[in-house]
Amino acid sequence: MTAGSSSPASPVVTWSQLGWLVHTKRVEEVSKVRESMAEAYNGMPACGLQGVIWRKSDYSNPNGSCVEVAELPGGAVAIRNSRHSGGPALIYTPAEVTAFIRGVKDGQFDYLAR
Repeated sequence: MTAGSSSPASPVVTWSQLGWLVHTKRVEEVSKVRESMAEAYNGMPACGLQGVIWRKSDYSNPNGSCVEVAELPGGAVAIRNSRHSGGPALIYTPAEVTAFIRGVKDGQFDYLAR
């Protein structure tokens, strides 16, 4: 407490200390997200993948029936059905996604397009 005051003195925090505190808080948040991603598994509820950004193709049909993808820490990719956004997510490794995209670009799945 300061002299003649009944309340404790406010701590003085420098910009450097504030920056360190903000950085530390961000590292803690990222660590929590990574811990939750370490538990990602095929068929888990997509809503359990906290902090991911889901994206869909510009070619998706206007009624919302599309496939959405989200990159997970470590490069894995989650895929879900947009009509059931809380439904199951399929989790693929970077190598699996790369092989699939190469096959699509090579025309190996053209027979599925209507």
